[in-house]
Amino acid sequence: MAHAIAFVLLCGVLTVAAVTDLRTGKVYNWLVFPGMVAGLVLWTVAGFIHSQVQGATNGLAQSAIALAAGLVPVAILFLIGGLGGGDGKLIGAVGAST
Repeated sequence: MAHAIAFVLLCGVLTVAAVTDLRTGKVYNWLVFPGMVAGLVLWTVAGFIHSQVQGATNGLAQSAIALAAGLVPVAILFLIGGLGGGDGKLIGAVGAST
């Protein structure tokens, strides 16, 4: 069930990001930060439901690691001018949600 919820959330965020990026050339913080938080909260709650406190910390930790795994490499590309900041944060939101 959590995977289906994450998929629907992620599809919504990516669709809105694609439309705004095509129209304005920007991926907005008001979209990606809630996407990151939603992913972290979703997997924390899913872990808690699955196996109480230890599962919640595991769900949060795994989601946070995926968030960082998305952000760090793209941050390097951003620093050398290869990508925009919104794109990098969007990849972090994808990581947190999967």
